[in-house]
Amino acid sequence: MSQQYPQEPQPPQQPSQYQQQPPQYQQPSQYQQPTPYGQQVAPVPPPNPHKTRNLVAAGSVGAIILVGLIGGAFSDQGGDQNAVKESKPAVATSAPPKDDSSAPAPVATTKAPTAPVASAQPAPVKTTPVKTTPVPPKPKPKPVVYQKLTSREWAKLVKSPDDHAGETILVYGVVTQFDAATGADGFLADSDWRRHSESYEYAENTVFQQEAGAGNLDDVVEGDFFTAKIKVLGSYSYETQIGGNTTVPSFEIVSVSVTGHED
Repeated sequence: MSQQYPQEPQPPQQPSQYQQQPPQYQQPSQYQQPTPYGQQVAPVPPPNPHKTRNLVAAGSVGAIILVGLIGGAFSDQGGDQNAVKESKPAVATSAPPKDDSSAPAPVATTKAPTAPVASAQPAPVKTTPVKTTPVPPKPKPKPVVYQKLTSREWAKLVKSPDDHAGETILVYGVVTQFDAATGADGFLADSDWRRHSESYEYAENTVFQQEAGAGNLDDVVEGDFFTAKIKVLGSYSYETQIGGNTTVPSFEIVSVSVTGHED
């Protein structure tokens, strides 16, 4: 005996008036359970085109009305804002700052810290202290003492002036020649170991000199009596006015003071 299977049901044919319409997407109203094998599926009635067109037309009209209401509201609000703007005084506004986005952004540069370089220090050198002998200070020079001679000491000096060179003594006298022949730095005088009131009492012929330009003799003239501090130079020879030659004691003047003048 052979088994017979039920035949698959054929979908119903739609009317010819709907075949010219393009297919439209239909959202199922509810999930359809699959039919068991061998059962016939009830045909789904096609949508009514007249009802769909009416819904679309109603939605379009509603959208137009809504746009008109919104546009009117915005126009009223814009008119109110314009009125407010017209009532406000004009305020000068400055142009917004120019955004120079094309300018390159500054790049922050950081300098890497450098490690300190240790300077090479020379090794300490050991020095041996040198013993120094202190130098004694130079003794202060002793003040020069000008000795006042006796008659005998004066006689020895006149006899041998070279033997008394360097001695410092006091001498009294009278100037006998002080002119162009003697020069400005020396003169001839009669002198003695003590002071006299008369010029003829000075018996010894002597030569007095000073260092060149010292100025000690600026106030001395021929015929003056004087007192002088001198240093013995030794003997001095010169030609006399009558053509002879004579040797006399020579003294260096340290200081001189005029005590009078011969009348």
